[in-house]
Amino acid sequence: MTPEEQNEAWGRWRNATSFEKLCALAVEFLDGDMPAFPGWMAADIDEETDDLVPALVAANESGFLTTASQPGACPALSHDGLPWSQRAFVVGFAPPGRVAELRSKVQGTRLLLQDFASHQTGGQAMPAARHGDREYLHVGTGEGPAELEVFAHRIGPKALKSLQEARYVCLIDPEWDRDDLLWPILANDRGSSEYN
Repeated sequence: MTPEEQNEAWGRWRNATSFEKLCALAVEFLDGDMPAFPGWMAADIDEETDDLVPALVAANESGFLTTASQPGACPALSHDGLPWSQRAFVVGFAPPGRVAELRSKVQGTRLLLQDFASHQTGGQAMPAARHGDREYLHVGTGEGPAELEVFAHRIGPKALKSLQEARYVCLIDPEWDRDDLLWPILANDRGSSEYN
């Protein structure tokens, strides 16, 4: 990526004026057509995210701005021979109405959905990865303030206000190494045509 392409990409983020536009730019990033995403230091997604792209695109198209995710599937053993496990999760921002739709969609499943006001912290952290006996990469807490700080340096005031009015969402599969529950639900859940 040339410096000019990178500057153009960040310019598009700065010129975004709505939550819908942020979601559209996220879709472009996931599809490989946008070489920048606030807080992400690479020009494209990690290899482990490739199989999740359809579900993540569907989420963003329906008004859930995803900021981080992880598949449940991973190698059973790491490079050093210790067992390695992951929990599937996705986090990001969604307007209150969209959160209610997601909550209804996952009701009766074993998925956990936690949401927080964008400025709220706290909650119950859950490890999303473990290597041997070491658990790390915790999710399930209100990380909206940290995410807002990242976005504040890359997007315009109107788009930032739309994030501040949204809720920070954590959708987690509590079962280790399972990938056949969260992603199909997210991929098939287009939500309503309204973002709020």
